[in-house]
Amino acid sequence: MRFKIVETIFFYDITNNPFKKELEKQYKDFLCADNEFHEEDIKINPNDLEVCKKELIRLKPDWTPFELESGALQFFIMNRVRPTQCMQLHSAVVTVDGKAFAFSGNSGIGKSTQAFLWLQHFGKKAEILNGDHVFLKRSAIGWAAYSTPWKGKENIGGSGCAPLLAICFLAQGDKNRIRRINEKEAVPRILEQVDFPKNADDMDLQLQLIDKVVKEVPCYFLECTISDEAVRVAYKEMSKKTHEK
Repeated sequence: MRFKIVETIFFYDITNNPFKKELEKQYKDFLCADNEFHEEDIKINPNDLEVCKKELIRLKPDWTPFELESGALQFFIMNRVRPTQCMQLHSAVVTVDGKAFAFSGNSGIGKSTQAFLWLQHFGKKAEILNGDHVFLKRSAIGWAAYSTPWKGKENIGGSGCAPLLAICFLAQGDKNRIRRINEKEAVPRILEQVDFPKNADDMDLQLQLIDKVVKEVPCYFLECTISDEAVRVAYKEMSKKTHEK
């Protein structure tokens, strides 16, 4: 299985893997047309995944066999793309006119619900890039959000990427109100939605990326109801041409 994620090509031989069908389905949007290994590819070895599995079991013992296989792949890929100025964020990302808005928060807070509301409001102008996990990548021209194979229980999203306009942390409320938050408030919120590597050097790099993203990407806190008004309130604030603090 040869696939491309965040501009990096990986190769994982799943010929005799008991989860071959499940993995091909999960990664179908990211598979390369040429399925043969190339020297420049990052080759994923079973021993690499065993190390990842042990770490995942240490963090949470109750994985199903496929969850553990998929999680180990995800863990391995996260660690390999991090040096390219790339971090994973637990979020649902919607694009409007090609610009990405990331909605982040704990499971059950309403990320997918908010994404679907944006689809209903904007119609063909909007797409869900990913419903659960994206990679945020930094480049000379700014940050971009990249979809991943890990799209949540609804399995929403594709394989594209888009310039990241804003990160919005969600809370359920009885009214719709949004405010820009500063770096000091954004950091603890984003820390709850990223994974932390075990290696000290990788941890240092992860913290550097978090510091950069909260300084360079406008962050917001949205209290909202399940309503079209929530979309209008959020979009009006986050789509401003200037993001002055």
